[in-house]
Amino acid sequence: MSTVSGQTSQAQGPKLSPPWFTIANQIKYTIGLTPGITVGELITAQQPYQLPITVQDPAQAQALAAILKPQYSLGNIEVQVQINPGTQEVKPAAVTDPAQVVQLIQIALKGNPLLVDVLVKQVGPWAPPAVWPIFTKSVVQFFNDDISDYYSNFNGVAADVFRTVLLEAVNGTGVNCSTSNQ
Repeated sequence: MSTVSGQTSQAQGPKLSPPWFTIANQIKYTIGLTPGITVGELITAQQPYQLPITVQDPAQAQALAAILKPQYSLGNIEVQVQINPGTQEVKPAAVTDPAQVVQLIQIALKGNPLLVDVLVKQVGPWAPPAVWPIFTKSVVQFFNDDISDYYSNFNGVAADVFRTVLLEAVNGTGVNCSTSNQ
């Protein structure tokens, strides 16, 4: 098992990281590992908070916009994800079937070391086919003022963290994050 890690110590005294910083770091240490994608610092100067993400390739930016949750409501705090802020708005790529959702995920996360494969599977005769991004058996870890961890880290299974940041469905096609069996 491997670990994807962020900062593991802090010079200041104990305090608790607000959930909006946790979300920003979950995106940074999953989506941000993809070549050509840079997750900026969370901007908290005004509501809603903004998380800028810069994507070099326009096709990858459209694919990411189609699969990434665009906003988070955390009590009275709203966090909006902005792909390529300061440029023309990135429109999510349009899809009509599971095969196209597979392609979007492959384009959006191309080269991400946590992504193993993207498959389509129907879980039963009553259910429509769903897309299954398969992620490595690894832990996403970053400093998060977590008092239940000796080093104050957030520790999450990669597939679970991706489940938090990716949409549950893209144009009606379910997206079910899973861990590799190897």
